[in-house]
Amino acid sequence: MGRHPTNVTYLAYLEAMREIRDIKTYFTYSVRLFNGTIQNPILSRWVDPCELVRRPPVDRIIRMYYDPIIKNSRIKRCPFKRGESMLLNITPSILPIPKFIPETDFYLEAKTYTRMRTKVIFESRVFGSLIIPVLSKMDCKFNKRIINMTCTLDQSSSITNQSVSMDMLVIREVKDVKLTFEYHVLSESSDTTNRIFQRTVDFCSYIKRPSSDRLMKVVFDHMKRNSRFISKCPVAKNEKLYLHDIRPAAIRIPGFLPESSFVFKTIYQTAVLLVPIVDVRYHGKLVRFENSELEDQLNTITNQSISFELKVLREVKELKLVAAYYVVSGDSMNRLVQRTVDFCSYVKRPNNDRLVKVFFDHVKHNSRFISKCPVAKDECFYIHGIRPADIRIPGFIPESSFIFDNNYHSGTLLEPIAEIRYYGKFIRFMNKDLERSQPKGSRN
Repeated sequence: MGRHPTNVTYLAYLEAMREIRDIKTYFTYSVRLFNGTIQNPILSRWVDPCELVRRPPVDRIIRMYYDPIIKNSRIKRCPFKRGESMLLNITPSILPIPKFIPETDFYLEAKTYTRMRTKVIFESRVFGSLIIPVLSKMDCKFNKRIINMTCTLDQSSSITNQSVSMDMLVIREVKDVKLTFEYHVLSESSDTTNRIFQRTVDFCSYIKRPSSDRLMKVVFDHMKRNSRFISKCPVAKNEKLYLHDIRPAAIRIPGFLPESSFVFKTIYQTAVLLVPIVDVRYHGKLVRFENSELEDQLNTITNQSISFELKVLREVKELKLVAAYYVVSGDSMNRLVQRTVDFCSYVKRPNNDRLVKVFFDHVKHNSRFISKCPVAKDECFYIHGIRPADIRIPGFIPESSFIFDNNYHSGTLLEPIAEIRYYGKFIRFMNKDLERSQPKGSRN
């Protein structure tokens, strides 16, 4: 059920043809590479469904999936009598994804047994990908002597429901069509691009034998839905073609493409001299697919801010800062890093401590903070609108719950002045440009 692959729901109706006293299911999650040529299992679990119904699971991975599935399903207790049935309601887009799962194509297999794991009752296989393309812009250019064209990128919904539409009218007969498509990776730190691959295809030959190019078939199999595109050559004069509601997030992404910003070019040409017909360029980013609940909360999460107002009641001649970062797992707390800094020396030579500089460079915006020592009596300071989501996080910090301590001390005996403790969690962050609401589309 569901119109689009990103919000589809699977319903499994099971009816017992005879009594079933015990059930065991074996799940295997495998990473797929090179269009399924290589499949490596990275996770497997035996599950007793009868026991799950009687007593919710303790295993955290199983519990992650048990809660959302059991909530929307109709499941009976064991044993199952003849004629009894149950209904499984599974919506993949609302299921959480463990962070250790790599962003590649995957293959999930479930085999269910009875009679002490000796007889298979049913088995299922699911193929998919955890990477989706999110578009930020689409550029369309076309040869007005050959074709008239309108392009629309609809970004009015969530990033998983972006859509691309094109309407075309052929002005004169086109006898042959060559398609060149290129994929470029953009560097995050500069404007440089690196071409990952380029392919030129005789489009007229391809539509006769679509299985001849597997990479191209991935895209064009998806395009054929809700569309009327070139189906034979030559393409007649006054032919009307259209591609409607193409969802980038529903296209399967080859496993060799990195999670990065990209430009994807599709260039259509004709004749021996390769006269250009259409040039469409898609600008965007490949991101890990997150469940829809997290996606709906992103605007709130990334707009958190912190503010302080301070007044010094007596002169402070020297100041020490002790910063400690703890990784939190359940009830345990492990200190990952601790740094003691002479803050008076730091404000004179901020380049001496790069780690502290990462945070205090950000604090200086919209703020008035300590800039010299001693700090005079009745001095007032403020830190306004500090956004945690804008702070650059060092690469060695793991994606987990955390506690971050900031303790300020003065004097030889390290008399405490202020203690600030932040509690939070690192989550995978998507480009801010993708989160902002934008106009419905652009037309060329």
